[in-house]
Amino acid sequence: MGTTEIRTEVENFIKKADNRFLKMVHAMALAYSNKEIVAYTTDGIPLTKKAFIKEMEEAEKEVKANRVLTTKELKKRINTWKKG
Repeated sequence: MGTTEIRTEVENFIKKADNRFLKMVHAMALAYSNKEIVAYTTDGIPLTKKAFIKEMEEAEKEVKANRVLTTKELKKRINTWKKG
């Protein structure tokens, strides 16, 4: 399959795509065009080194403010979901 055929096929996928697929294609395009990507969010959004450091600093603030759960606490919460 040549470049023209691939481009046409990809365009057709994009026209019919749901949000999840579009996010993945977008992330891949950004990563391809920007070699500075060092990580991805759980939603597949690419992060530059600067954005990644900012995310880590925000997470650190959450930990220091005690707005996190231990694994044990999280398991207890999950068990209540199963019962409900």
